[in-house]
Amino acid sequence: KKMWYHEMYFGSPYNQGDLEAFLRCVPEVKGTAVGDFADGAKVYRVVKTVYNEAPGLDKVSNILKAYKQYLADSAGSITCVDSGCVKMAMVTTAKQKEKALMILDADRVKCTPVTRSDSQFTAYRPMKQATKSPKCSSKSWAKNLVLHRTTGMKVSRSAKPCCCR
Repeated sequence: KKMWYHEMYFGSPYNQGDLEAFLRCVPEVKGTAVGDFADGAKVYRVVKTVYNEAPGLDKVSNILKAYKQYLADSAGSITCVDSGCVKMAMVTTAKQKEKALMILDADRVKCTPVTRSDSQFTAYRPMKQATKSPKCSSKSWAKNLVLHRTTGMKVSRSAKPCCCR
């Protein structure tokens, strides 16, 4: 039985550690990693999320709604002064883009070609991963992908690539 994983990247104008801890508590998220996402000359500070979604399910909407809630709850927090700290969901499939545009403001969605996403994301070293403990209601939070080298978690490359125009 194969399980296909998908990835999305989320930016935070506040603190990557807080965002990663928050996303690890979202039941649909299977793994996270903190790092930089290079898009040409621009570098974004992001949290990579990996989730599995069988055909017919809509886990991506729950993740996007959780991210929107994080942004609302964090409003008023101390903001990051780095230009790479932004409120943005970086999507890698057409389905993610469609859902993100329905849930988030259009200027908060950036499409990234799925075939290039791994080569553009650089995870931080282990000492910069999972800097905040998740405050989940259950003890079954997602793993950090760098600290817990998750084997067998293959990201789907068969999904329709995102239309970035």
